[in-house]
Amino acid sequence: MRNESDVLSLFERHCRSVKSTGSNQYVALCPLHDDAHHSFSFNTDTTQYCCFACGESGNAVKLAKHFGEDPKPFYSDDRLKSAGNGIKSQKPVKTGGKQV
Repeated sequence: MRNESDVLSLFERHCRSVKSTGSNQYVALCPLHDDAHHSFSFNTDTTQYCCFACGESGNAVKLAKHFGEDPKPFYSDDRLKSAGNGIKSQKPVKTGGKQV
């Protein structure tokens, strides 16, 4: 189960000069390129991030994977519940009016 302090901690481990802009929103120097301005923005509620300089975007899961961390703590509760036993459900494919 993820919480906002875990998400903030992830971003603080990898971003320099993190500053709050209010309401779960933060800016920092982008950890994905050599950054001299606070071009990296992230939200601890949605876990989404975006760098307005290099264009990289994603969520806490993607950032954790990028830096070799376990991404599981950053999955949404809904995602964890639907993962179940790891088997993805597949929708039937229709071809020529028949299901395959």
